[in-house]
Amino acid sequence: MNKSTMLTFALRMRSALFTQTPRPFVILWILCFALTFLGCQQHPPRVDWGDGIETKISVDDRDPPTFQITGTRSGHLQSISVVRVGEGSESTVWEITPDAGAMISVANTPTITYGVVPAQFQEHATAPPLQLQTTYRIWVRGVDVAAQQRTFHVK
Repeated sequence: MNKSTMLTFALRMRSALFTQTPRPFVILWILCFALTFLGCQQHPPRVDWGDGIETKISVDDRDPPTFQITGTRSGHLQSISVVRVGEGSESTVWEITPDAGAMISVANTPTITYGVVPAQFQEHATAPPLQLQTTYRIWVRGVDVAAQQRTFHVK
């Protein structure tokens, strides 16, 4: 488009916008203009955790503690681990994983007692007794499940 064509177009648009009855072309132009800016709008990044599963972990005050893992959908567990939380570091004290071929969904995870291996799970190290006045963290990892953790303190 040359300058005179652009100027003519702008003047037509200006006069069309300020008339009592807008023409269909003006309505179409305004709609296209608005949609262009809406399409360029920045949207916050969306995190997709597979099937959108929401996992929750609850820990009771028993000795040894028990863990209840619940979820809203059918993501499958890969591992459950308990780590000792230290100053700037964490060390795994106990980890269990489902048996090979076992597809245990988060929604159907049994209540887990620290140090007791539930059916269809295998232990990767014998769980030592939890130390008093120490902070621990349980991690739940899985397929189509966001890794979740819950911190607890042994009193």
